[in-house]
Amino acid sequence: MKPLAGRRVLVTRPREQAEELSGALSALGAEVLLAPLIRIGPPPDPEPLRRAAADIGSFDWIVLTSANAARALSDAVSASHGHRSLPRTARFCVIGPATAAQLRKLGLDADLVAEESTAEGVVAALTGAGPLKGLRVLVPGADIGRDYVARTLAKLGADVTEVIAYRTIAEDTVPDDVRQALAAGLVDIVIFTSGSAVRTFAAIFGAEMAPLLRDTTVAVIGPTTASVARDVGMPVAIQPQTYAIHALVDEIVRRCAK
Repeated sequence: MKPLAGRRVLVTRPREQAEELSGALSALGAEVLLAPLIRIGPPPDPEPLRRAAADIGSFDWIVLTSANAARALSDAVSASHGHRSLPRTARFCVIGPATAAQLRKLGLDADLVAEESTAEGVVAALTGAGPLKGLRVLVPGADIGRDYVARTLAKLGADVTEVIAYRTIAEDTVPDDVRQALAAGLVDIVIFTSGSAVRTFAAIFGAEMAPLLRDTTVAVIGPTTASVARDVGMPVAIQPQTYAIHALVDEIVRRCAK
């Protein structure tokens, strides 16, 4: 019998990013419900990203704190230069394995992958790679992302260009079948891979959230998402040591085997 047979799992990733996770869970026997809680859109003002993409070869470091940032930057480079290739003149620091994998799809290997997939981990990786004073650093990110990386690197003497590369748009509802399954206590596990998705879930369900999740295990991809979940009153039961989709699936299987 497959290890997740008989388990109903709710995936909250954006629809265009859910295939890897949903496919892995289905292959292990789970029944997957999909409720995208956020979607990714263009930045509210595309001009700063456009200017950075046009001048992409002038940066010493490009810091990517999400796969979405890698995709958005590649799209902007394509629009400015007529091709999707990111420059090899710059060095790339990425927040974790998922972002490194996205960079590889664009034809590049990351020079640095943070040991801990957090903003603090990114800064630690960069400071460990050598002095930053006077280096030009590009940090493309989300409209609602933390500014910790850009702010800290600037304090260390780097010439930092921080641009909004994409916008995180919250959905205002979930599909009826998902709402009904949650209300009936038929969802075994709900998976969150971003703090934005957690906040959206809490906003949609409000005071209903706690009773809806009473019999549901909450799984998160990493500490940032876990922190947001606890802030809104979600009990986090599953969090992998490696902050990646494959590790999250492995941890779910491990827990379900108990």
